[in-house]
Amino acid sequence: MIALGFLISVRINYRICQNKSIQLGKYSIGQTVDITPQTTANCRYIMLSCKDGDRFKLTGMSGNNPRLYGFLDANNVLLDIADLSTQLSITTSVVTAPKNAATAVFNFQFPTTTDLPYSGIAFADSDINSTVLATQSSAVDYNKYPKPQCPQLSEDYMASFVGGQIVSNMFANPLGDLAISTDLMAHCSSFRIINENIYAAFYVNKQAAVENPAQHTAVFRRASLSNLSSITNVELCTIGDSVLGQTVNAIYDTVILKKDDDNDNLYLLFTAMLGTDYYLLYRKYTISTDTLSDISKCQFTVNTTTNDFSISGMKQALDANSISYPAFSTDISFMQQLSTRVENGVTYYYTGIGVLDFCFIAKSSDLLNWVFVSQPDFPTTSKYEPAVYVLGDVAYYLCRQDASSSYAFLTTYNLVTHVWATPINIPDCQSRSVFFVNSGALYALHAPKDRNHIAILHINTTNLDQSADIDVGDVDNMFYPFIQDDNGQLYVTITQARKHIWLCKFWVPDTRVSIAKLKQVLGS
Repeated sequence: MIALGFLISVRINYRICQNKSIQLGKYSIGQTVDITPQTTANCRYIMLSCKDGDRFKLTGMSGNNPRLYGFLDANNVLLDIADLSTQLSITTSVVTAPKNAATAVFNFQFPTTTDLPYSGIAFADSDINSTVLATQSSAVDYNKYPKPQCPQLSEDYMASFVGGQIVSNMFANPLGDLAISTDLMAHCSSFRIINENIYAAFYVNKQAAVENPAQHTAVFRRASLSNLSSITNVELCTIGDSVLGQTVNAIYDTVILKKDDDNDNLYLLFTAMLGTDYYLLYRKYTISTDTLSDISKCQFTVNTTTNDFSISGMKQALDANSISYPAFSTDISFMQQLSTRVENGVTYYYTGIGVLDFCFIAKSSDLLNWVFVSQPDFPTTSKYEPAVYVLGDVAYYLCRQDASSSYAFLTTYNLVTHVWATPINIPDCQSRSVFFVNSGALYALHAPKDRNHIAILHINTTNLDQSADIDVGDVDNMFYPFIQDDNGQLYVTITQARKHIWLCKFWVPDTRVSIAKLKQVLGS
């Protein structure tokens, strides 16, 4: 996404507004457009008076709804609109107002960082290079958001060093590898431990040692914790399969989910392209009978609108409820970690979901129909994978951003007041993170510098801006951790170089007490 500045001749009447848009994508040519601005995170709109033949030079990006540009007549009837094919990348072009045009409408996405180049919009009567008489740069109030924050190690450095060494040793001494010899590439794992057996799901490539969704296979693995060398492998779906009357052309995120009160049924969700549209699909596995259901589609709900959980289904449900969103077209990154909240007597499982730049909180009572909850209402450069964890009435949210940023952001969303907290910048190399609870405290595992380091981030649930990395361990090209608690013992799986899925025991090092005692003895 690119920030927006604009250049405009002084004779034009115009309106501009931050974090709002005109929802052009809801209309077809010939329909009357409601020009009431709608709240839209990461978006700015401009409305300009115009006439037949006026030309506008624009550089920027928008989405399916709102669209990049459109032209209206004096009664706000839509005369022309940006083609969908221009929405998914930065577009530089000159557009001409059609016959009877009275208003030009432009919607632009923009990021949070001020050091990116601004895009612009320029008006010209007859010469696209006409003199610019007035200028205005981006009006985003970045002072509203915190300056980049480098969380300091909250305890003395010796304790943190010792803790980092312990973390490194945990990952250097795994229990076993969930990848098998036919996996030329393996990535993005999740697992559940039930009765001393591990059940895991992820995607692999058996054709080449690369991450390529056009070659992936979604797999389900199970083994005894006492014998990880003997793994049962089940292919859930692979490229070329016929599913629900369509051919599978791509496979991505594959996760395993379970309900807290049911140790007999597991839900295996995976993203697959059927024809030309990505869907979130599932198969149900019953442990007692060792049976696997056929493939079915998950559902996506926004308020009272429920569709298939697909790219097109998501957009239609969001549009029907006038919810704005960044452009997205491929993949569905479904975060594996679940947390629960009881609402009106019903237990809901919360998680984060990302589709390119569109990252949000979702919940489900059955693990199959996922309900849109909220997305950040402040400017971000969110990408792919928002980690979410609910404690009480608060959803904690940690999301990676565009690779141009050195920070992920940490924030909260109050599920009662529906208010997002001011985000905190966390140094991060833009890799997937995961929340977990240990001894009543909330933590996250993330990659603070690169994928050769992994940090335990302590979340200060009272003062979010006091959250800090407490231990940073050295690892060897390890990333995308997933963590679970089995009767008080934490286990984690992690990808190494997309060749191994290591299972390790894990704990939060308690070195600070011993160091404090040492200081006391030494009288320092």
